[in-house]
Amino acid sequence: MSFDNLSIIHNQYPILESNEFPLVSIVVPAYNAQQYIGPTLQSLIRQSYPHLEIIVIDDGSCDRTAEIVKKAMIKDRRIKLLQQPNCGVAAARNLAIQQSRGSFIAPVDADDICFPDKIAKLLDGLQKAGTLSLFLVRYNQSTRKFDRERPENQKFHVG
Repeated sequence: MSFDNLSIIHNQYPILESNEFPLVSIVVPAYNAQQYIGPTLQSLIRQSYPHLEIIVIDDGSCDRTAEIVKKAMIKDRRIKLLQQPNCGVAAARNLAIQQSRGSFIAPVDADDICFPDKIAKLLDGLQKAGTLSLFLVRYNQSTRKFDRERPENQKFHVG
């Protein structure tokens, strides 16, 4: 499945069911990310799909990460900051998921820069699939397209 063409449905946002736009929770674990978190949040604020909550988990940072997030919260009410002692990225992500309200979870790293239509295209892919299933999306820099891989072609290791 290609994400080349985004469906244009009701104000250019994909609809999944019952003419509702689901809330998407973007979870961003951050540890000493002052150098990256500002541009990451800017890329999330600029998403074309507006029904988002952006949850940043400050995982015990010793730098200005929390301060930068707090300043961004003033500019955009969709941003929420949670803080915990350093427990690692998995614990931070799990806390964010527990506190999320969205129908879908979109994990983003603190140093990621997202294209403005990332969430809209992911939701469009779910809509076109007609069912919720696990799929992996990779950005192919040489083709400048997103490639989708089915899990049955992948080996997953736990541990």
